[in-house]
Amino acid sequence: MRVFEPLDAFPPSERERWRRYVAADNGVPTSSAQHQEATAASTRLVTGRAPTEPPTALVRRVADQVHVCPLQLAERHAAALLAFRQQVPDPAADQFFSREEMWAAAATVDRLMRPPHIREASWEVPLQWFAAFDAAERRFRGPSAGRSARLAYLTTVEAALDRLDRAISVVEARVDDGGGIGAALTELVDWLANFHDDSLLELDYGGLATTIPAADLATDLSCEDLWATIDNLERGHAYLAVSGYEALQGRWQLLRIRCRTN
Repeated sequence: MRVFEPLDAFPPSERERWRRYVAADNGVPTSSAQHQEATAASTRLVTGRAPTEPPTALVRRVADQVHVCPLQLAERHAAALLAFRQQVPDPAADQFFSREEMWAAAATVDRLMRPPHIREASWEVPLQWFAAFDAAERRFRGPSAGRSARLAYLTTVEAALDRLDRAISVVEARVDDGGGIGAALTELVDWLANFHDDSLLELDYGGLATTIPAADLATDLSCEDLWATIDNLERGHAYLAVSGYEALQGRWQLLRIRCRTN
């Protein structure tokens, strides 16, 4: 998931750097960004370090407004490293990365004025992410010569926050033990609150789309299905809400198993 911020919303020092970047027409296409991210991941697996590259970004133009999404590969690598470290016992973690590498990662994250513009998930799209979008914002492109199928959603941060607030209200009012779901939605709100309301928010299946048959991707209506669950909750139709959510969870669980097996 990516946030594209208006150029004018960046802090002055960053704004000038990205203004020069856009003027030089250096924006990378989505396919190139995915390749850079895959290369960075491979480098991390082999060396334990993120590749050193000049700052790059995705650029979108809407009418006369320029929006920028910095890739921030090194920063995301550092944040992922620290998150991994928190989940692994000390003796095991020391087998993967040295304390010096962990200190360097912590220093990189500490220099960030706010979280990265991109969030990632392996083998799935977390279901709470769909709550930020409307089914009408779905964009599917079928496979063509040299290109795989693509599925994405595009909205504004302002609209996403409104939808997430509604979803949180419904969960808090209707689900007795909704702490986990509510917390996941709230955490997403906290992340988006770091960015300008006029920013664009894109949910892109990215490389995950290459693991899903095009016919299945074409009929994937996960966003619509999630909102059907929320609507049923709001109306008090508990059975329909639970059965719909379990069916949606089941589909994504099967996909995770298939991806990991392959």
